[in-house]
Amino acid sequence: MMDFSAVMKIKSAWDQFTRNHPKFMPFIQAVSKEAIGDGTIIEISVKSPEGKTYNTNMKLTQSDLDLFASIKDMR
Repeated sequence: MMDFSAVMKIKSAWDQFTRNHPKFMPFIQAVSKEAIGDGTIIEISVKSPEGKTYNTNMKLTQSDLDLFASIKDMR
């Protein structure tokens, strides 16, 4: 059984995140509708406050897409 106060804390933190980064969810929604499929390459770049850059990428497989669908169905 899930602790209701923990759920509310996560909900509050998520709401704050979406207020701080209003373009993020529309971006994720557009990408998930138009660009995610077997063979899609996702590239991630992170720049630290000190200026160091970290980059990686991954090529999605059908098993990745199946996992995403399972998570989506949990909502």
